[in-house]
Amino acid sequence: MKVRPLYSSSSGNACKVETENTLILIEAGVSYKKLVEANGGPLLPNAIFITHSHGDHINGAGVISRKSGAPLYMLREAFKKKEKLFNACEVNYIKHGDKITI
Repeated sequence: MKVRPLYSSSSGNACKVETENTLILIEAGVSYKKLVEANGGPLLPNAIFITHSHGDHINGAGVISRKSGAPLYMLREAFKKKEKLFNACEVNYIKHGDKITI
């Protein structure tokens, strides 16, 4: 498994977790364009996990999900606070302690 922070600041956070067959994005607080630049090429995650609803963790999630087709995983409370960001996205509600297979 490889873990690579792509952004980590108050203006945006994103971390890539990658195995041979799976790429997960944890947080999506910056634009898709910035993530592609930080990644050095296209970024097509299999899933996007959001830990909470602060803008620097969530603001890019809807666009990145729509562009990549990746489903979003987040707490229901995070979704409700930023619901309009996620039009036409597959959103899966999770709760603390859930086990999720990607």
